[in-house]
Amino acid sequence: MRILWLAHRDPFAQNAGGAERTVLAVTSELFAMGHEVEVVCGADRALEPFTVDGVRFRRFKGGLGPHLALPAILKNSGSRTTVVDDLAHVVPWISHRLGSARTVVFFRHRHGRTLGGQVSSVAALLLSSTERLYPSLYRGMPFVTESLGSARDLVALGQPASCIRQIRPGVDLVRFHPGRRAPEPRIIYFAGLKPYKRPQDALLMLSELRKRGVAASMTITGESTMLPYLRQLAEDLGLRNVVTFTGRLTDDSLAQSIRESWLSVVTSVAEGWCYAASESIASGVPVVAYNVPGLEESVDSRSTGILVREPSPTEMADAALQIVENIETWHQACQHAGRARPWQLVAKEWEEVLSG
Repeated sequence: MRILWLAHRDPFAQNAGGAERTVLAVTSELFAMGHEVEVVCGADRALEPFTVDGVRFRRFKGGLGPHLALPAILKNSGSRTTVVDDLAHVVPWISHRLGSARTVVFFRHRHGRTLGGQVSSVAALLLSSTERLYPSLYRGMPFVTESLGSARDLVALGQPASCIRQIRPGVDLVRFHPGRRAPEPRIIYFAGLKPYKRPQDALLMLSELRKRGVAASMTITGESTMLPYLRQLAEDLGLRNVVTFTGRLTDDSLAQSIRESWLSVVTSVAEGWCYAASESIASGVPVVAYNVPGLEESVDSRSTGILVREPSPTEMADAALQIVENIETWHQACQHAGRARPWQLVAKEWEEVLSG
């Protein structure tokens, strides 16, 4: 099978996240299964094509670049190609209108929930309206989602449930696995530094936890324009000496930092699926998160973490205290939860959908 995956963001960019992790993991596994795979995506600037793990990558400048190049790409791809229209960034590809290839649509989550603080109110209204057009733009096309919550959102938009297939993302179980914890309570936040992720709530939670006598520290990873604000907030809360801002880490360094942590915190407004939660749990690290779409499926309150109402850093501190006081029990529960899935299994499910 010949597969063309249309992704809005360069999977190798500095700001690449969970959405791009799926692209890299699934496409490399599909190639290993014997398929010809190409990824077309946007980037800061146009770059020469290159190949990684057998997958060919073509990067075009900006968000508009790959859309402008798409008609010619589809014309040269041939009718045997199956195309993945990855809707990680709202704007539809409508590849089936531009060529004869079969199209599978990848719907990550309802962006209307997460646009606040990222774009202007006018742009947010326009993008939210665009999402409502998906069922008509892709009438009769198969959709893939990562969570049942996203599937429900699609149905609410008007997409027939019979056309939707849930494929939960996987975890690199070689990289993310249990290890030795730090001797003192350490909390990690690595769920993204964007306004809708609300990383400031993690600092507010830590402040509340320390007021209760818990000598906890926090590691915050990632690069973002929010960093000056977060650094100042840590200073204002008296946390300068117990919060470490690492910047962007390599995957191996991130995995090591997770293993050393006692718990992971996620403060997002919503997720399609929370990769940070899955990678924490696979590492034996329980999660404290808000009970919002995407997190309600990524975290099992009976074994892998605690979900609290949002937005309440105080309740997050309550949950964190429960975990810190019973860390060994939670650590063991995460290891026996059995929720982590290897990417090979995920790619096999994708193969079934793509082959029709």
